[in-house]
Amino acid sequence: MMAKKLADSTRNSLAAIVRKTASFARNADGTVAVEFSFILPIMVAVWLGGVELTHALSVDRKVVNMTAAVVDIAARSKKITESQVQALFNLTDAAMYPESDDNTTIIITAVNFDADGLATVGWSRAHGTTAYTTGLPMDNTAVPAVYHVPNTQIIMSEVHHPHLPKIGYRLTETIDFDEKMFFTPRLSTYVQLCDNSGNNCVQEPVTVSRTNS
Repeated sequence: MMAKKLADSTRNSLAAIVRKTASFARNADGTVAVEFSFILPIMVAVWLGGVELTHALSVDRKVVNMTAAVVDIAARSKKITESQVQALFNLTDAAMYPESDDNTTIIITAVNFDADGLATVGWSRAHGTTAYTTGLPMDNTAVPAVYHVPNTQIIMSEVHHPHLPKIGYRLTETIDFDEKMFFTPRLSTYVQLCDNSGNNCVQEPVTVSRTNS
């Protein structure tokens, strides 16, 4: 009899433990659900932020590479023609792909330094914006003093690209990427800008529009 009572008591105790455990599990599931509902928006925001940051860094790298390519090619020539400048501007499609280049602006400028190291615009061409005026003085803000070497020239490339985030465009304003680079002429002291025949080297500023292909 005692053994039966002990067995019944043990069985009842185990049943009570099972019921308590099941009740705790149900409560724990509810707690986890509530906690997850709080954490999920934060996780999604962090993920979206990471996607946007990665995309923005990619666009910035494209702008840097395009600026370097334009100024490097221009500085490798003794003479550069109007059609060659046009071809440099046409590189924006491939350089920025798949990013839209509709609002990308580029300026290529030859900056001349006189015997006193004073900087003026030798020639300038632009896509999507206005070129500098020939003879325009360039101060240290436009051209750092370290480049002001008397009786020399540098080629300056400036690129501006406004980037609108793909996901957070309703929350984030347009991000402007600006890059400027300077290269010295490789094959001569000065790079001349000439017409398409290679003659009649001109100095007046002209804005060149990119050809749609």
